Amino acid sequence: MKKYSNKKAIIIGYGGMGKRYEIALKKLGIKIEYICDKKDFKSKQYSFVKNYKDLLDKKVNLVCIVTDTQTRKKILFDFLKYSKVENFIIEKPLANSLKDTYQIKKYVKKYKKRILVNTFRSMSENFKEIKKIFKKYNEEIKSIYVNSPSAGIGNMGSVFFDLCNYFLGTKIKNVYGILDKTNTPNPRGKKYKDPGCRGFLEYHKNKRVFFDLSEDTAMPYRLIVKSRNIEFFIEEINNIFYYYLRDGKMLKKTKLLLFI
Repeated sequence: MKKYSNKKAIIIGYGGMGKRYEIALKKLGIKIEYICDKKDFKSKQYSFVKNYKDLLDKKVNLVCIVTDTQTRKKILFDFLKYSKVENFIIEKPLANSLKDTYQIKKYVKKYKKRILVNTFRSMSENFKEIKKIFKKYNEEIKSIYVNSPSAGIGNMGSVFFDLCNYFLGTKIKNVYGILDKTNTPNPRGKKYKDPGCRGFLEYHKNKRVFFDLSEDTAMPYRLIVKSRNIEFFIEEINNIFYYYLRDGKMLKKTKLLLFI
Protein backbone atom coordinates (compact mmCIF):
# COMPACT_ATOMS: atom_id res chain seq x y z
CA MET A 1 0.00 0.00 0.00
CA LYS A 2 1.28 3.44 -0.94
CA LYS A 3 2.60 5.51 1.94
CA TYR A 4 2.01 9.22 2.47
CA SER A 5 4.56 9.99 5.15
CA ASN A 6 4.70 13.69 4.30
CA LYS A 7 0.92 14.21 4.67
CA LYS A 8 -0.98 15.49 7.71
CA ALA A 9 -4.61 14.97 8.75
CA ILE A 10 -7.33 15.98 11.19
CA ILE A 11 -10.02 13.61 12.52
CA ILE A 12 -13.27 15.22 13.68
CA GLY A 13 -15.33 12.73 15.67
CA TYR A 14 -13.58 10.06 17.73
CA GLY A 15 -16.19 7.37 18.22
CA GLY A 16 -16.00 3.84 16.81
CA MET A 17 -15.55 4.98 13.21
CA GLY A 18 -13.15 7.74 14.20
CA LYS A 19 -10.87 5.14 15.75
CA ARG A 20 -10.99 3.10 12.51
CA TYR A 21 -9.92 6.21 10.61
CA GLU A 22 -7.03 6.55 13.03
CA ILE A 23 -5.88 2.99 12.24
CA ALA A 24 -6.26 3.51 8.49
CA LEU A 25 -4.35 6.80 8.46
CA LYS A 26 -1.52 5.25 10.44
CA LYS A 27 -1.26 2.37 7.98
CA LEU A 28 -1.03 4.85 5.14
CA GLY A 29 1.73 6.72 6.94
CA ILE A 30 -0.33 9.89 7.31
CA LYS A 31 0.43 11.90 10.44
CA ILE A 32 -2.61 12.75 12.56
CA GLU A 33 -2.09 16.31 13.77
CA TYR A 34 -5.37 16.88 15.63
CA ILE A 35 -8.36 14.95 16.92
CA CYS A 36 -11.60 16.77 17.70
CA ASP A 37 -14.42 15.38 19.83
CA LYS A 38 -16.91 16.71 22.37
CA LYS A 39 -15.81 14.10 24.89
CA ASP A 40 -12.55 14.47 26.81
CA PHE A 41 -9.66 12.63 25.25
CA LYS A 42 -6.04 12.56 26.32
CA SER A 43 -3.17 11.42 24.15
CA LYS A 44 0.57 11.95 23.93
CA GLN A 45 0.41 11.35 20.17
CA TYR A 46 -2.05 14.03 19.02
CA SER A 47 -3.30 17.47 19.93
CA PHE A 48 -6.92 17.34 21.14
CA VAL A 49 -9.63 20.00 20.81
CA LYS A 50 -13.35 20.05 21.59
CA ASN A 51 -14.44 22.71 19.08
CA TYR A 52 -13.74 22.04 15.40
CA LYS A 53 -13.68 25.79 14.68
CA ASP A 54 -10.33 25.93 16.44
CA LEU A 55 -8.95 23.85 13.56
CA LEU A 56 -10.12 25.97 10.61
CA ASP A 57 -6.76 27.73 10.31
CA LYS A 58 -4.59 24.60 10.58
CA LYS A 59 -2.37 23.59 7.68
CA VAL A 60 -3.06 19.93 6.92
CA ASN A 61 -3.64 17.88 3.77
CA LEU A 62 -6.80 16.06 4.81
CA VAL A 63 -9.79 16.48 7.12
CA CYS A 64 -11.84 13.40 8.07
CA ILE A 65 -15.33 14.31 9.27
CA VAL A 66 -16.66 11.33 11.22
CA THR A 67 -19.50 12.88 13.24
CA ASP A 68 -23.24 12.17 12.98
CA THR A 69 -25.27 13.25 9.96
CA GLN A 70 -26.89 16.14 11.81
CA THR A 71 -23.58 17.93 12.41
CA ARG A 72 -21.55 16.95 9.34
CA LYS A 73 -23.08 19.51 6.99
CA LYS A 74 -22.28 22.52 9.22
CA ILE A 75 -18.73 21.31 9.91
CA LEU A 76 -18.06 20.66 6.22
CA PHE A 77 -19.51 24.03 5.13
CA ASP A 78 -17.31 25.89 7.61
CA PHE A 79 -14.19 24.11 6.37
CA LEU A 80 -15.12 24.70 2.73
CA LYS A 81 -15.65 28.41 3.34
CA TYR A 82 -13.02 29.31 5.93
CA SER A 83 -10.23 26.72 5.67
CA LYS A 84 -7.49 26.30 3.09
CA VAL A 85 -7.66 22.49 3.33
CA GLU A 86 -8.49 21.01 -0.07
CA ASN A 87 -9.21 17.32 0.66
CA PHE A 88 -11.98 15.82 2.79
CA ILE A 89 -13.25 12.35 3.66
CA ILE A 90 -16.75 12.38 5.09
CA GLU A 91 -18.87 9.56 6.49
CA LYS A 92 -22.09 8.42 4.90
CA PRO A 93 -24.68 9.64 4.28
CA LEU A 94 -23.34 12.90 2.91
CA ALA A 95 -26.46 14.77 4.05
CA ASN A 96 -29.99 14.32 5.39
CA SER A 97 -31.70 15.41 2.19
CA LEU A 98 -31.17 15.68 -1.55
CA LYS A 99 -31.44 19.46 -1.21
CA ASP A 100 -28.52 19.55 1.23
CA THR A 101 -26.52 17.24 -1.05
CA TYR A 102 -26.92 19.61 -4.00
CA GLN A 103 -25.94 22.53 -1.78
CA ILE A 104 -22.77 20.72 -0.72
CA LYS A 105 -21.98 19.94 -4.36
CA LYS A 106 -22.38 23.64 -5.19
CA TYR A 107 -20.01 24.65 -2.39
CA VAL A 108 -17.42 22.06 -3.39
CA LYS A 109 -17.38 23.42 -6.92
CA LYS A 110 -17.33 27.04 -5.76
CA TYR A 111 -14.39 26.62 -3.40
CA LYS A 112 -12.57 24.06 -5.60
CA LYS A 113 -12.30 21.35 -2.94
CA ARG A 114 -12.31 17.55 -3.13
CA ILE A 115 -14.66 15.29 -1.12
CA LEU A 116 -14.75 11.50 -0.85
CA VAL A 117 -17.76 9.92 0.86
CA ASN A 118 -16.66 6.77 2.64
CA THR A 119 -19.45 4.40 1.69
CA PHE A 120 -18.91 1.86 -1.07
CA ARG A 121 -17.15 -1.40 -0.22
CA SER A 122 -16.63 -1.97 -3.95
CA MET A 123 -13.78 0.57 -3.80
CA SER A 124 -11.94 -1.42 -1.11
CA GLU A 125 -8.80 -3.35 -2.03
CA ASN A 126 -10.10 -6.26 0.07
CA PHE A 127 -13.16 -6.86 -2.08
CA LYS A 128 -11.24 -6.32 -5.31
CA GLU A 129 -8.88 -9.07 -4.15
CA ILE A 130 -11.80 -11.39 -3.34
CA LYS A 131 -13.24 -10.91 -6.80
CA LYS A 132 -9.82 -11.73 -8.29
CA ILE A 133 -9.78 -15.04 -6.41
CA PHE A 134 -13.03 -16.16 -8.02
CA LYS A 135 -11.70 -15.06 -11.41
CA LYS A 136 -8.45 -16.96 -10.83
CA TYR A 137 -10.38 -20.24 -10.54
CA ASN A 138 -12.78 -19.35 -13.37
CA GLU A 139 -15.66 -19.31 -10.90
CA GLU A 140 -18.78 -17.20 -11.42
CA ILE A 141 -20.40 -15.85 -8.25
CA LYS A 142 -24.00 -17.02 -8.09
CA SER A 143 -25.27 -16.52 -4.55
CA ILE A 144 -24.62 -14.15 -1.64
CA TYR A 145 -25.93 -14.27 1.92
CA VAL A 146 -25.86 -11.03 3.95
CA ASN A 147 -26.45 -11.04 7.69
CA SER A 148 -26.14 -7.65 9.35
CA PRO A 149 -28.04 -7.19 12.62
CA SER A 150 -29.36 -3.75 13.57
CA ALA A 151 -27.91 -2.24 10.41
CA GLY A 152 -30.85 -0.41 8.89
CA ILE A 153 -31.80 -0.37 5.21
CA GLY A 154 -30.32 3.07 4.62
CA ASN A 155 -27.31 2.90 6.91
CA MET A 156 -25.64 -0.41 6.00
CA GLY A 157 -28.22 -2.02 3.71
CA SER A 158 -27.38 0.39 0.89
CA VAL A 159 -23.68 -0.44 1.27
CA PHE A 160 -24.25 -4.22 1.14
CA PHE A 161 -26.56 -4.01 -1.86
CA ASP A 162 -23.95 -1.98 -3.75
CA LEU A 163 -21.34 -4.61 -2.87
CA CYS A 164 -23.64 -7.40 -4.09
CA ASN A 165 -24.08 -5.57 -7.40
CA TYR A 166 -20.29 -5.36 -7.64
CA PHE A 167 -19.79 -9.08 -7.01
CA LEU A 168 -22.63 -10.32 -9.23
CA GLY A 169 -21.99 -7.95 -12.13
CA THR A 170 -25.59 -7.76 -13.29
CA LYS A 171 -28.82 -5.92 -12.46
CA ILE A 172 -31.57 -6.73 -9.98
CA LYS A 173 -34.66 -8.29 -11.54
CA ASN A 174 -37.03 -8.57 -8.56
CA VAL A 175 -37.08 -7.67 -4.87
CA TYR A 176 -38.99 -9.61 -2.21
CA GLY A 177 -38.83 -8.45 1.40
CA ILE A 178 -40.51 -7.26 4.58
CA LEU A 179 -39.65 -4.60 7.11
CA ASP A 180 -38.50 -5.63 10.56
CA LYS A 181 -41.14 -4.43 13.05
CA THR A 182 -39.23 -5.35 16.20
CA ASN A 183 -39.02 -1.61 16.99
CA THR A 184 -35.74 -1.97 18.82
CA PRO A 185 -33.87 1.29 19.55
CA ASN A 186 -31.65 2.47 16.72
CA PRO A 187 -28.04 2.00 17.91
CA ARG A 188 -27.18 5.42 16.45
CA GLY A 189 -29.85 7.22 18.49
CA LYS A 190 -33.62 7.82 18.73
CA LYS A 191 -33.55 10.54 16.07
CA TYR A 192 -32.70 7.98 13.37
CA LYS A 193 -35.61 6.20 11.68
CA ASP A 194 -34.02 3.41 9.68
CA PRO A 195 -35.74 0.02 10.10
CA GLY A 196 -34.20 -3.36 9.45
CA CYS A 197 -35.53 -5.80 6.87
CA ARG A 198 -35.12 -9.29 5.45
CA GLY A 199 -35.76 -10.85 2.09
CA PHE A 200 -34.48 -11.92 -1.29
CA LEU A 201 -33.04 -10.16 -4.35
CA GLU A 202 -33.41 -11.87 -7.70
CA TYR A 203 -30.78 -10.86 -10.26
CA HIS A 204 -30.53 -11.58 -13.96
CA LYS A 205 -28.56 -14.68 -15.04
CA ASN A 206 -30.06 -16.72 -12.17
CA LYS A 207 -28.03 -14.89 -9.52
CA ARG A 208 -29.45 -14.10 -6.08
CA VAL A 209 -28.92 -12.44 -2.71
CA PHE A 210 -30.50 -13.54 0.58
CA PHE A 211 -30.39 -10.82 3.21
CA ASP A 212 -31.24 -10.56 6.89
CA LEU A 213 -30.91 -7.08 8.36
CA SER A 214 -33.20 -7.82 11.29
CA GLU A 215 -32.91 -5.85 14.51
CA ASP A 216 -33.22 -8.61 17.10
CA THR A 217 -29.63 -9.89 17.10
CA ALA A 218 -26.31 -8.19 17.75
CA MET A 219 -23.49 -10.29 16.29
CA PRO A 220 -20.93 -8.85 13.81
CA TYR A 221 -22.16 -8.60 10.23
CA ARG A 222 -21.12 -11.36 7.84
CA LEU A 223 -21.29 -12.09 4.13
CA ILE A 224 -21.05 -15.50 2.46
CA VAL A 225 -20.27 -15.36 -1.26
CA LYS A 226 -20.70 -18.56 -3.30
CA SER A 227 -19.86 -19.86 -6.76
CA ARG A 228 -20.18 -23.49 -7.85
CA ASN A 229 -16.97 -24.60 -6.11
CA ILE A 230 -15.93 -21.79 -3.77
CA GLU A 231 -17.56 -20.48 -0.61
CA PHE A 232 -16.06 -17.24 0.73
CA PHE A 233 -16.67 -16.05 4.30
CA ILE A 234 -16.33 -12.36 5.06
CA GLU A 235 -16.49 -10.91 8.57
CA GLU A 236 -15.04 -7.51 7.82
CA ILE A 237 -15.43 -5.90 11.23
CA ASN A 238 -13.04 -8.48 12.75
CA ASN A 239 -10.83 -8.61 9.65
CA ILE A 240 -11.67 -12.27 8.89
CA PHE A 241 -11.53 -13.38 5.25
CA TYR A 242 -11.26 -17.03 4.16
CA TYR A 243 -12.65 -19.47 1.61
CA TYR A 244 -13.34 -23.19 1.15
CA LEU A 245 -13.38 -25.61 -1.76
CA ARG A 246 -16.57 -27.47 -2.62
CA ASP A 247 -15.37 -30.68 -0.90
CA GLY A 248 -15.17 -28.85 2.41
CA LYS A 249 -11.39 -28.83 2.65
CA MET A 250 -9.99 -25.42 3.43
CA LEU A 251 -7.98 -24.34 0.43
CA LYS A 252 -6.56 -21.18 1.91
CA LYS A 253 -7.19 -18.84 4.79
CA THR A 254 -6.43 -15.23 3.95
CA LYS A 255 -5.96 -12.30 6.28
CA LEU A 256 -6.41 -9.10 4.32
CA LEU A 257 -5.74 -5.68 5.79
CA LEU A 258 -8.73 -3.40 6.11
CA PHE A 259 -8.50 -0.42 3.80
CA ILE A 260 -10.76 1.73 5.97
